[in-house]
Amino acid sequence: YGAIGDWMYKNIVGIDLSEKDPGYKKILIKPTPGGEITNAEGKYESIYGTIKSAWEVKGGKILIDISIPGNTEAKIILPQANLSEVTESGNKLEIIKYINSKQLEKNVLIELGSGDYKFEYPFSLKE
Repeated sequence: YGAIGDWMYKNIVGIDLSEKDPGYKKILIKPTPGGEITNAEGKYESIYGTIKSAWEVKGGKILIDISIPGNTEAKIILPQANLSEVTESGNKLEIIKYINSKQLEKNVLIELGSGDYKFEYPFSLKE
């Protein structure tokens, strides 16, 4: 069961560690919505505190709720995202100065520090 749980955390919920920095000092969160799964939530108790990733596809949008513990950093990859359409707690991501973000080919990469974040943007499970 451990291998199945590990796969679900890394692939569906998206909680993983940086390959260069083991021990969850640097966190990678890459949720992977798809198929008939419309929501997922997971928490991991690291030595720094609780890491949380939850997402829900609803009404043509995806809502992603992330918690990063103190004294850590995270890279977040938002799937099928357009940087100009992503908001964090209702504010356009492009204008938030304390969050580094950039458009990748079909995703948005975000680098941020500890805290609680709520991302939202248009999303379809059909891609």
